[in-house]
Amino acid sequence: MEYIIEITDRDEIPSLIIQRTIAFDHLREEVASTLEEVYRYMASIGIEKTEPSFVAYHNQDMMHLIVEIGCIVKDKYPGFGSIKSGMIPKGKRISCLYKGEYRDMGDAYTHMFAWAKAHNLNIKKTYYELYLNSPLYVEKNELMTKIELLV
Repeated sequence: MEYIIEITDRDEIPSLIIQRTIAFDHLREEVASTLEEVYRYMASIGIEKTEPSFVAYHNQDMMHLIVEIGCIVKDKYPGFGSIKSGMIPKGKRISCLYKGEYRDMGDAYTHMFAWAKAHNLNIKKTYYELYLNSPLYVEKNELMTKIELLV
């Protein structure tokens, strides 16, 4: 598969998030149930979901992944309970648009890391996956994910 990888620079983006520590084997279920919780809260305060959902990975310990699961929002909103007001940080990042099943995304990451090395870029610890559509509405091979590695 061919990947278009580029450096982008963006301002910080407000979000509503829940931080979790989970095992990789339970990631899919945890993401789904956590996003449901975030969406219910958004609906309860009158926010329509129009922006992408995302997962921010803060480490690579597959037994104890520290993640933030949430949704981008247009403005900063207060959190409630386990839901916190968050920000996707501003700054430079390596970006890649990936199309396909989530389980096959590893190849895109491999290409992105190689691209970063070839361009002498140091990747920071946190990675973002922004989910541009949903497996509830499209076939798995049509899923679109924007991967961002902070540099």
